Amino acid sequence: MKQIVINVADERVPLYRELVSQLGDKVASEKQVDDEHVDVFERARLALRILNEEGVIKRKGDYAYIYKLIDKGHVKGLGRYESTRSFRLFLKEMGVEDLPGCTTIDETYKKIDGRFPDWKFTDTNDPGRTIRRINVAKRFLSAYTKGE
Repeated sequence: MKQIVINVADERVPLYRELVSQLGDKVASEKQVDDEHVDVFERARLALRILNEEGVIKRKGDYAYIYKLIDKGHVKGLGRYESTRSFRLFLKEMGVEDLPGCTTIDETYKKIDGRFPDWKFTDTNDPGRTIRRINVAKRFLSAYTKGE
C-alpha cells in the first residue's frame, strides 16, 4: 500500500473525495495547508531544477551543501530534516532524477566546517573548489528566494 499526498484547492476537495471513494480507496487524513507552505515546495523544486539546468550541480555530493544550508536554518520555510534519508526523500519529491545515496550526502556534509557563507572544507585548501562549493549553496538560496 502507498500513501499519496495531493494538494487540492479547497473548492475541489468534495470532488476528490468522491473520486477516491469511487476507486474504493479511503482518505486516511486531511490537513489544511496555507498557500505559502505549498509555494515553499514549488520554489524549492524550481530552484533545484535551475541548479541542474545551469550545471551548478556537478557532483552528487553537491546536494550536501544544500542540505547543510537548510539544516542550519538559512532557507526560510523549509525547516529541517530528521535525517539524510528524509532529505534524500525531499530531493526525490522535488524531481531530482539522479539522486545521491545517503552515504554520499553524509560523507560530503561531514567535510563542511564553519558558518555559511564562510565555509571551509576538510578535504581541500583549493580556493577554487571552496568557492564552487559555496556557490552551489548561494545559487540555491538565490533561486529559492527570488523564485527565478
